[in-house]
Amino acid sequence: MSVIPISDKHIEFSKKVIQRMRYEGFCVSLDESNMTLNKKIRNLGLMHYNYGLVIGDEEMANNMVDVRN
Repeated sequence: MSVIPISDKHIEFSKKVIQRMRYEGFCVSLDESNMTLNKKIRNLGLMHYNYGLVIGDEEMANNMVDVRN
């Protein structure tokens, strides 16, 4: 599973999500690259990740994540 922040301002919240996911026993990575969101999502499939957790302003405001599979 990979966490995908939309921009740099979402990285800190993404790290909190990763910390919680690892605490729950999930294997999670963070995509901090400077690629566009579409390229980050495309890379999920290329890297054979089953799920991607996209984090943007709305997700931060609601303390949630958007799940892509």
